[in-house]
Amino acid sequence: MRAVVLGLLFASVLGGCSSRGERYYQRAEQFFVQGQFALAAEEYRRVVNEDPQSPLADDAAYKLAYLYREEMGSLPEAIETYRLLADRFPESPYADDALLWVLYLQGHDLKDVAAARRTYELLCQRFASQKDVCARAHLQLARALLTVGQYEAADAEAKRLGELYPEQTRQAAAALLLRARLAEKLNRPDEEAVKLYEEVVKAYPDTFSAAEAKRAIGWVFYGEMGKQRQAERLAKQRAARIISGVPDFASDSGTMRQAPFVCLRSLLAQRGLAVSVEELLALSGAAFEFRYDPANPGVTTAHLPRGALTAAAEHCGFAVVTWSASSAEASFSSLAQNIGQGRPVMVPQRGQGRWLIVTGYRPAEDRVYVLPGRNGQPRSMSRREFLNRWANHTAGHTAVVTGPYYQFCLGQRLQAPEPDSWLRAMARSASAALHEQGSGGTAAGLRAYDLLTQRISAMPDASAEEQRALRTWAQSGLAGLVGDRAAAATALQKLAPRLTGAAQSKTAEAASTYEDVRRLGEQLRAALLSLTRTAEGAEPPPEASWPEAAQLAREMRAADERAATLLAEAAR
Repeated sequence: MRAVVLGLLFASVLGGCSSRGERYYQRAEQFFVQGQFALAAEEYRRVVNEDPQSPLADDAAYKLAYLYREEMGSLPEAIETYRLLADRFPESPYADDALLWVLYLQGHDLKDVAAARRTYELLCQRFASQKDVCARAHLQLARALLTVGQYEAADAEAKRLGELYPEQTRQAAAALLLRARLAEKLNRPDEEAVKLYEEVVKAYPDTFSAAEAKRAIGWVFYGEMGKQRQAERLAKQRAARIISGVPDFASDSGTMRQAPFVCLRSLLAQRGLAVSVEELLALSGAAFEFRYDPANPGVTTAHLPRGALTAAAEHCGFAVVTWSASSAEASFSSLAQNIGQGRPVMVPQRGQGRWLIVTGYRPAEDRVYVLPGRNGQPRSMSRREFLNRWANHTAGHTAVVTGPYYQFCLGQRLQAPEPDSWLRAMARSASAALHEQGSGGTAAGLRAYDLLTQRISAMPDASAEEQRALRTWAQSGLAGLVGDRAAAATALQKLAPRLTGAAQSKTAEAASTYEDVRRLGEQLRAALLSLTRTAEGAEPPPEASWPEAAQLAREMRAADERAATLLAEAAR
């Protein structure tokens, strides 16, 4: 990442803030979000090749392989990159998954069973102690044999998997289901296939394979195609589910950071808990964050902590269910199960950070029911249209979206939220956000305030390009910071009356102090936009001055730190 030099003093501030690999990685992430996959791949490749000791190198290799596989259609390079990851970074949490992808691509796409078997043997040798990894690899090998028509060998490997890994229920159930389906291809009696299907249901009743086995048993027993189709239609009609009581919301509500919390508020309301977006931002920790990167003023605008949705839901007393898959159909199976169990599901749409809430599915008509539809109203659409709108990668969304075809819903309610627990959660988040250091060229918390103050102080001698960068940040990043602190103030104002004693007074004072931060932020934004008019060829107003703007940044820092201290005192 290119650093902006503002004299020796400013250079000393930025010097050493990031390694070469971190700079390449951050550029790659920006290109990825923009959909410039070839450029992203080149930067990820530079991390791996030029800074292999970077803690980001294995992550870069994994994302590079994904780009080759999904976005650039280059399977040989994808396989080579996955192998490089597994060999060069054997301690990486991605190492096992990388070899599993090699095995899958060799068997499913290239239909090279011999290569797939070699990868399977290597994988089980390296991860012999990880039974779940070995079982997944064994299942992929059996499926590869099925793909190329080696039915006897596929049946033998599936049987062996069940014997070796009976405790790995998902893989063992899938292997048994595979054997039942192979019975027809091997010209075995229908009774033998039915027996295997029934064994899946009996031995692994709570698995997806058991549901598939039940459907297959019905087909075998009915015999006549007409009866099979009629039974399938009846089953689909019985499986239809439309969930009521989910409040409407506008698809363009709030910023990219706020959009997932707007959806989460609707899910919580459907479960009987009224909570505001501001409270959810505070519970997740997002309302207390501040990130600043002078070289990339627009990068941090849409940042949101990876686990923010989960944290907010858990603080509201709910378990959560999240899922993503490499294919839309695979993820849709899980979504349909959640709908069938009465759980509305929120999913990201392609591009622009927008979300949908799925409230129903009618298999017989293959119609999906979503909020919001056109003009913020509920609507139904074909499953094909829905799958086309579902985000197939994380680009264009915050880090809460952790993979392609991501979905999120509320699980069991574990407890009712208590005001004291909310206070402690917010106090921890506020303190952690202020003392976070950031990474690469991005500063966070108090360090971000200090870097911003130095940046503003150096502006009288800055170039027009540097002034434009600061102006861009004031228009977006500072506006987001002001909105976050407004959310913090609102959330604490609502929380304070539910507390008692010193906790109540300290929380109310913290809310007032965050309101001060918001006010100072608006003043700083107005000052920066006035002062940077010179970058557009205009003269600044005579009353504006850079020292005054720097002082506003210092006062914001002091007020933010004071508010976090008050919260910590309230939570004691």
